[in-house]
Amino acid sequence: MIVLAPKGSVRNWYLDKGDESSNWSELRKHLDPGFHERLIHHTWIGGGKEWENRTRLMLAAHRDKRRPRALFVNVEALSTSEECLKLCLDFAEQRGALVVVDESTTIKGNSGRTDAVVKIGQVALAKRILSGLWTPKSPMDLFYQCMFLDERILGYDNFYTFRRRYAVLKRMKTFVGVVNGREKYRQFDSVVGFQNLEELQNKVGRYSYRVLKRDCLDLKPKVYTSRDVELTKEQVKMLKEIKHFGHAAIPTADGSERFVTTDMVIKRIMREIQIGCGYVMDDEERVLHDVPERRTDALVEVLGEHVGKAIVWCPWRVPLEKIVQRLSKEFGKKSVAQFHGGNSTTRQDEERRFLSDPECLYMVATQAAGMRGNTWTVADLVVYYANSYDLEHRDQSEDRAHRVGQKKSVTYVDLIAQGTIENKVVQSLRKKIDLATMINREGYREWLV
Repeated sequence: MIVLAPKGSVRNWYLDKGDESSNWSELRKHLDPGFHERLIHHTWIGGGKEWENRTRLMLAAHRDKRRPRALFVNVEALSTSEECLKLCLDFAEQRGALVVVDESTTIKGNSGRTDAVVKIGQVALAKRILSGLWTPKSPMDLFYQCMFLDERILGYDNFYTFRRRYAVLKRMKTFVGVVNGREKYRQFDSVVGFQNLEELQNKVGRYSYRVLKRDCLDLKPKVYTSRDVELTKEQVKMLKEIKHFGHAAIPTADGSERFVTTDMVIKRIMREIQIGCGYVMDDEERVLHDVPERRTDALVEVLGEHVGKAIVWCPWRVPLEKIVQRLSKEFGKKSVAQFHGGNSTTRQDEERRFLSDPECLYMVATQAAGMRGNTWTVADLVVYYANSYDLEHRDQSEDRAHRVGQKKSVTYVDLIAQGTIENKVVQSLRKKIDLATMINREGYREWLV
């Protein structure tokens, strides 16, 4: 077997995180003990030539075909290492391997990684994809996942033909600059809606097996609530200026002013979200400026009302660092663990501390780093400091606490400043949830809105 999985979850297949069964590896949880003892497993996580050479030597040393073997690969390595792709192809061809893509939404877009995964699938004896949510952004996410399995599932071998069948397109143009004194625009087709979704449901439904947690696990339902965040006068002023004039002034410590401009809609949305979280970047020096905010106060209030451990999700590193500083000040330095891209060498130790140390009450994490593969069922409170438009980040992160091993009801609290862009972000996520559950034939799903 070859398992291709994101860096954040590939180790969970073979590496135990603790002695309790809920912290065992997927191999130990699901395999017969005798078979598990016989299994030889190899890993390709990345990290330079030394690691790659060791993997190749280990594979060469174990040529006994009577013993089962598994190769676990960080899927991101397929983008950067031709040796990794060659190793997977050789392994699959020689052994007649089952190839599994865990968190299969990583197969997306016309990229080198996607091409590599499809190539491995072409020489596999059998193939499977695993995902809690096939379509976190849109039904278009299905195409490359199905191309890995078999192009006959959808009946299309070209993404653009597939898109014309199931997406509603509108011809758009965008300004790209001035050439020879004349304005130049780029035209493109933008997806503005979807069509023929029942047909798409029927196609993928014949090849999918889906089990809902409520049908197979004795877990209590999720509880959703929100906490209103009051804006400071500085935030209100800056948000009004951006909305009405497209720019805002940022006061500095020396009494001067810096400016932030928003000449595009996507830039305006980003700036509004940043201001809501208490920071913004100026146009001139490209440096970050603090904006007075009360969101962190609201977070402290929510956590102070709770008895037990909690997870705090924050999509961005800048406010995450402020959160860690504030919680360390309020509840003690030992009370906070971190999990994000900046502490990749120490975050496994931070995770163990959160799971086992009674003094460590809060895990503060970015979804990009922590949303996959982690089991943090010691927490029964999950707080979203802010939300992004990425449904996969939201959906995956919710289930770090609501999974096997959770004995309590998990409460989800969203910090939201009413009347701001944050309401639109949450409403957008609600629409994506409805669309994704329709494709998966799940029916209506309870959520915040």
